[in-house]
Amino acid sequence: MRTKARGTTTTEQKPSFPTNSQEKRAETMRTDDGARPEVLKPRPAVPSVTRGWRPRVLSRPRAVHLVLALVLLSMVVLAFPPDGGAAFPGVNGKIAFDSNRDGNEEIYVINPDGTGETRLTNNPASQHHASWSPNGTKIAFNNHQDGNTEIYVMNADGTGQTNLTNNSAEDAGPGWSPDGTRIAFASNRDGNFEIYIMNADGTGQTRITNNPEGDGEPDWSPDGTKIASAKTHAGNIQIYVMNPDGTGQMNLTNTSTLEDSPSWSPDGTEIAFRSNRDGDANIYTMNADGTGQVRVTTNPAEDARPSWGPVPGVAATSTPGRVSLGGFIDSAGNIVNGSGLLLQQGPIPGGKATFGGNVQFASGDPNPTGNVRYIDHATGNDIKATSFSLLLIGVGPCGTDTHATIKGKATVNGVPDQDLKIDVDDCDSAPVAAPDTLMITTGPNQVYANGGPLVGGNIQVKKAQ
Repeated sequence: MRTKARGTTTTEQKPSFPTNSQEKRAETMRTDDGARPEVLKPRPAVPSVTRGWRPRVLSRPRAVHLVLALVLLSMVVLAFPPDGGAAFPGVNGKIAFDSNRDGNEEIYVINPDGTGETRLTNNPASQHHASWSPNGTKIAFNNHQDGNTEIYVMNADGTGQTNLTNNSAEDAGPGWSPDGTRIAFASNRDGNFEIYIMNADGTGQTRITNNPEGDGEPDWSPDGTKIASAKTHAGNIQIYVMNPDGTGQMNLTNTSTLEDSPSWSPDGTEIAFRSNRDGDANIYTMNADGTGQVRVTTNPAEDARPSWGPVPGVAATSTPGRVSLGGFIDSAGNIVNGSGLLLQQGPIPGGKATFGGNVQFASGDPNPTGNVRYIDHATGNDIKATSFSLLLIGVGPCGTDTHATIKGKATVNGVPDQDLKIDVDDCDSAPVAAPDTLMITTGPNQVYANGGPLVGGNIQVKKAQ
């Protein structure tokens, strides 16, 4: 685990949060002559509508802001042993950062060895908080050129800058979902800062929290099934976890002290965070369900904004086993005796979908094999898997080896070579029986994301012994 730079000791109890745990900024930097670190001064704040969570933005530093995010230009499959991935582990590429060296904050990229520095934005207003898409082709960022903070996206070379939020309120802190199809962010458009989700093209902006005291710092779990966040309750900021639609919110920390800055571990089993429960701010870790909270750093200075990275060069490998989605796909490509799904997301919640097929992987095979088709009867979306690159079986909400992630390529609505990701949970045989569930996402040209519980059929996840 890697922690960001340490600042000076402070007695302040209310934190100034960064807007996203994937691009946490360091609070201090050292001058060229080795002088004492300088505390950065905050930009004039957005109108205060709550005494709880508010996004943190910095201004007028006298040197380059520290690194915000690593791009992963050559994407490796998500590290997921045994049941998750990471914040986009892969081959290290360029580093994005913001600097005011040219008079105001602009976004730059640079190679890790310091070569190839390039300015990507050029605007009289400030641009900052760069967030790379998982495949390294896009950068989402905060942009002030419209008189307020909006979330923009641009190509990795700075071209194609597009306003995604188009709202008169403050929208800040973009964070990509692991599959690159959605972006989480914070906005005060409804009176105080809440967490919203939108598609990668800016459509489908949906509020997923409803807290009069404010929510922020959304951080996706590596498998995309959960979002950790900092939530203010009774004047106190705690770490919560919830489903991507905002349901199932659960307080993980449950203390009377400050708990913030959640960052998922690469395997999805733990969360790093900041806490001042022992009198000063230190980094802690806990299991994904909130148990096993352990202090990691121990010193009188302030430690903040953890960012948990993967082991370089270690990629996920498929798990020997088989996933049956119900029925089979015949020689004509039709679903025979498939499973039914009650859709809980997308434009028509409550709609139905039918899917079927199976995916399997054996030790020594180069890739998983199988056949899967999915049809959304509400929207007409038709997804036909064409190849598979990953089958991962591990711990899920219904127990050990009950969750599976399938990744590959698909033809979506007749458009070939689309990224495919399917997450399933085999719950009907768990100690506490519950419906099996499926979540499916595609992109980048044919973007689709939906899922829910089964209303017919059966999902079986079987790990090879």
